Amino acid sequence: MLEPGTVLGGRYRIEAMIGRGGMAEVYRAYQPTLSRHVAVKIMRGASEQDALRFEQEAVSLGRLSHRCAVVAHDHGSFEDPKGRTRPFIVMELLTGETLRQRLDRAGRLPPDVARHVAREIGECIAAAHDVGVIHRDLKPTNIMLVDAPRRALPEVRVLDFGIAKIFAPNRVSLSAEGELVGSPRYMAPEQFEDTKIDHRVDIWTFGLVLHEMLVGGHPLPPRAPFKEVLAWMKGETLPKQGDVPPDLQRVIERCTARQPEERPHSMDAVLDLLGHPSQGHGRRGIAIGVGLLVLVSLLVGWMLTLD
Repeated sequence: MLEPGTVLGGRYRIEAMIGRGGMAEVYRAYQPTLSRHVAVKIMRGASEQDALRFEQEAVSLGRLSHRCAVVAHDHGSFEDPKGRTRPFIVMELLTGETLRQRLDRAGRLPPDVARHVAREIGECIAAAHDVGVIHRDLKPTNIMLVDAPRRALPEVRVLDFGIAKIFAPNRVSLSAEGELVGSPRYMAPEQFEDTKIDHRVDIWTFGLVLHEMLVGGHPLPPRAPFKEVLAWMKGETLPKQGDVPPDLQRVIERCTARQPEERPHSMDAVLDLLGHPSQGHGRRGIAIGVGLLVLVSLLVGWMLTLD
């Protein structure tokens, strides 16, 4: 939609298109006032409901403050050369590859890497749930593994809150009755039904993504017919793999229970199953460290009294 050199909103000079999806295009741009490069996501033109969802993505990112959520710097709208108003979101520019690209390139992740990536995703989604945001479209193409040359494990960003559901006073759902919202192969069973959904749809997809990281692929082919997807949703649980660590297999089984009430009650509960370092284990570690410090101080004091 935009040629290199176009100045958007008087602040962002477009350099090149770096991505394209069903609803939007993403450009690398330069912001001279702050001497930085940014990513600009621009809606390509769709229904009024799609425009509302695009705006809601900016709102979702604005509500969410977590290191694994992509940072939104700005949003607004502009008039394209044909006189059409198009909304845009300005975000941090990331370099790396999506989880989908990593799995396609290198196959399944080692268990320690999969556990790390899962924990980062889970923390971000837990933070989103805390502020009333349900992602609803978790999948490997929406997980970015950011280049981090000095780190043994990748940095993780959760992308695309474009169809997120926000639960807040006086806010209505953007889903029409009977409308499927999401990617069918990654949707929770209840999303195929005309029922109210809640945060547990993200827990389902989290378990499915963890399974895919550990085995290298989704149980269904990428272009599986809808009838096949629906039949699988009503069928048996995910196939077990003998070399998946037992504790991670349990997380997968708990998260992908067909009935929402059989899944962990929250993403924080899922993180506890993973051994979440900043809850449970992390706090215990801090407590132990403080206890040891106190013990050493008492011991030093006692030895000084002997002198």
